[in-house]
This record gives sequence, C-alpha cells and structure tokens, in this order.
Amino acid sequence: MAVPSGRRPSVATFLRQFAANIIPLVNVKQSMPTTQINIVLAESRCMAGEYFNAKVLLDSSDPDTVVHSFTAEIKGIGRTGWVNIHTDKIFETEKTYIDTQVQLCESGTCLPVGKHQFPVQIRVPPNCPSSYESQFGSIRYQLKVDLVANTEQASCSEVFPLVILTRSFFDDVPLNVMSPIDFKDEKT
Repeated sequence: MAVPSGRRPSVATFLRQFAANIIPLVNVKQSMPTTQINIVLAESRCMAGEYFNAKVLLDSSDPDTVVHSFTAEIKGIGRTGWVNIHTDKIFETEKTYIDTQVQLCESGTCLPVGKHQFPVQIRVPPNCPSSYESQFGSIRYQLKVDLVANTEQASCSEVFPLVILTRSFFDDVPLNVMSPIDFKDEKT
C-alpha cells in the first residue's frame, strides 16, 4: 500500500508490512544438533608400540537416532617444508605414520536418549615418531570420531589432538651400564 509523499504510514500499515517480512523468517525451523561427542583418554599420552585406549562419549537427545556409521580413526602425519635459497623453490613433503579406523557400533543401531560410552583400543606402531612441532615441520597425531546418523542434526564429527611418544634408545641400555653424573654448581 503506497503512502502519499510526505505522510508517514499508519501504525496498522507498518505492522502489516512488518508481519509480512518477519513471519516467514520465524516459521523456518533452526536445526540444532541432537548429539555431542567427547573422549576420555586412559593416559594423557601414548607410547609408540603400545595400545592407545580411550572411551568415546556420546550424548544423544533424539529418541529416533539411527546410526549409519560410527567410527574412530587415529591418524599421524609428519609434514615439513623448506626453501632452496639458491632458486627460491619451495619443497614440501609429508609422511603418514598411522592411519587406522575402527567401527564403534553396528550400522542400524538405534541410540536411545542419554549418555553412551564406546571403548576404543588401537595399537600404535613401534616406529611412530614422537609428536613434534616446529617452524620447519610437525608430526601430529589425532583421533577423529565420526557419527553418520539418519538425520543431519544427529550426525557429527569431532577431532581430538593426541600426544604420541617414542621410547628413547636409553630404554634399551641396561641400567648397570649407565653411571650417575656428578654435577656441581660453580659459583663465580
């Protein structure tokens, strides 16, 4: 409804226009997630060659959630890069040390409302190097938990960083061979 120039629209006209623009926005359903994932680690770090143990915690608020796939994946990747100072050419490389996936529950499982726990146990290969960060590269390990369910709201994915340590060669040296080091603090 047009208003003659110089006149303000009536309150009724303003409310009709406001309602016509706002009501369609109010009727749009916002999709809220109905599941949350977290993990509880058995240890704050895992040694290479040992088992990584954790519990995946799943909190579901939708009684109609049906699992299509629910997996946990440990991935460890080393990356580095450098620049050839003579040619300014950039070099990058990466190596995968572990990439293992386990299924946490069967496809078609109905998840009731509530909190659920799923154990995870994955053997970390003995040749995995320690977690590492520097300006020239990194070795990063992560646990990715991925839930694909019957609705978008019930599907979710989370990534958790992990610390992996390699045993030093000192672990293989017999204790009777090692001798204590005497250290004296010299005062000046």
